[in-house]
Amino acid sequence: SSHSLLSNSGVATITCMFYGAFYSAYVRAARLALAEKGVAHEHVPVDIFAAEVLAWYRALHPFGRIPAFAHDGLQL
Repeated sequence: SSHSLLSNSGVATITCMFYGAFYSAYVRAARLALAEKGVAHEHVPVDIFAAEVLAWYRALHPFGRIPAFAHDGLQL
């Protein structure tokens, strides 16, 4: 089954952004929960050990940990 939310026009819309590294058990658990609930999201891979990522990622998660989630201006 598809795990996307459909707009009135039948086109999938993604409003949830999910940030994290594939190697993280926490990220895998959160992605499984999103899939189980049928929440459409875009996964943005983040390597928290890469120096070039930390500046923009710390704006999303001040502690620099993964995962992070953003939806309609709300950041977790």
